[in-house]
Amino acid sequence: MRWIRFHDVILVLAIFSLTTSTLRAANVLVEMSSRETYVGVPIVLRLIVEDGEPEEPPAVPTVEGGTIRLSGGPARSSQTSIINGRVSQSISVSYQYQIVPQRPGRLTIPSFEVKAAGQTLKSQPQIIIVSKSETGDLLFVEVQSGRKSVYVGEPLEIALQIWLKPYQDRDFQFRFREEHMWGQIDLQASQWGVFAESLQRMFNQRQRPVGREVARKDNQGDEQVYYLYEVSTTLWPERVGPLDVGPLNIVVAYPTGLGRSRGVFDMGNLIITGTRPLSVPPQVSDIQVKPVPTEGRPAYFRGAVGNYEVIASAKPTEVSVGDPITLLLTITGSGRLEQLQPPPLPDLPELTCGFKVPPDPLAGEVQGNAKHFSQSIRAVSDDIREIPPIPFAYFDPQAGKFVTVRTAPIPIRVKPADKLAAGQVVDAAAGARPAARTLTEVSGGILANYTGMDEVLAQQTLRPGWVWGLFGGLPPLFFG
Repeated sequence: MRWIRFHDVILVLAIFSLTTSTLRAANVLVEMSSRETYVGVPIVLRLIVEDGEPEEPPAVPTVEGGTIRLSGGPARSSQTSIINGRVSQSISVSYQYQIVPQRPGRLTIPSFEVKAAGQTLKSQPQIIIVSKSETGDLLFVEVQSGRKSVYVGEPLEIALQIWLKPYQDRDFQFRFREEHMWGQIDLQASQWGVFAESLQRMFNQRQRPVGREVARKDNQGDEQVYYLYEVSTTLWPERVGPLDVGPLNIVVAYPTGLGRSRGVFDMGNLIITGTRPLSVPPQVSDIQVKPVPTEGRPAYFRGAVGNYEVIASAKPTEVSVGDPITLLLTITGSGRLEQLQPPPLPDLPELTCGFKVPPDPLAGEVQGNAKHFSQSIRAVSDDIREIPPIPFAYFDPQAGKFVTVRTAPIPIRVKPADKLAAGQVVDAAAGARPAARTLTEVSGGILANYTGMDEVLAQQTLRPGWVWGLFGGLPPLFFG
């Protein structure tokens, strides 16, 4: 029996040793898509954390001479292997970054710091060799606008223009069409700045910029034929100074040769046998963003720039003192309605002198070229006859001055409050009209704003008569 028990122990230990996973220390690795690149041509860096769950995403280091941004992750993967009966399990978490060099030379990627498995891990610094992209006269990129200056918040139409010279192969006597050259633009590697949303909208509608054949002068002053691709967008500048179009850089894989395919399904078709990277930052027109002036600015101006109209409506228009009235403001115009602020209703003395207005900010709703704001107000007296005109101020960039528009007054009828003092109930039943009331705010309670509290309490005093005496004395009499 002792031998069997010892054998069982040995068997259990053997099974445990076979099924025990090998524990590994956490480690951090770096993978690069390339160690050499050109100015403006991005590379991909992949940061891998092995056998450790990062406590938080790694901080992105500053790269001198380039930009770096997180482009993907975290991505988790696991791998299990059995070697000689031993189970080994590896778990990794990876992050992907895009690095865009901005000048030639050696580009150093500093270490990444990762906190995982209770310790701080550091990656090894990386070195990238960056060369200058010689575009010659093959590629030009410009940002154009018909304006030289614009106010903060004023809409501005701008266009991205890409001039790309068609590739021609003399051996095959073949010239690329505009759709072929557009296909050589690396959409993922390029940076589109403020034009990214417009371009994505085109792709969602299964469209793309269509190039047209135009002539322009090259760097030597000679006229050449180019394909011109344009992407337009509307901006509302928010910062004073030169116009900021965001990170903008176009990358093209320009063909260097053609050949015949030897594939089974495309035997003999022309294919691109080589490319060279082209990358060039845009030439942005000198457009200055000016601040909205402060001289002559109305007190109730809330940053609206453009041209606007405002109308108001109310419902209901027949209420009692203290009843809610829904005031609806509709503002239409040419400005940026998403960021349009309503008039400061709680700060308008012409409105607050006759109405109670909540101080809460209003959240408007955009529908077409209009934005709607709704607020609940309450008349404080039955002497009120109308909702006064509501002013709305905006800055007209064409005229260079502030303009104030007002809504039309809204006639309303306000009756006295329905709550009456107890002493007035008989008079009201007989047809007498209570005196005019003014809404008085009481801090709280179930009888807040009730005007007949003293009379009600006074009428609760118990006054026994002969009926109460008869009913109170009969029971003892019968008992006796």
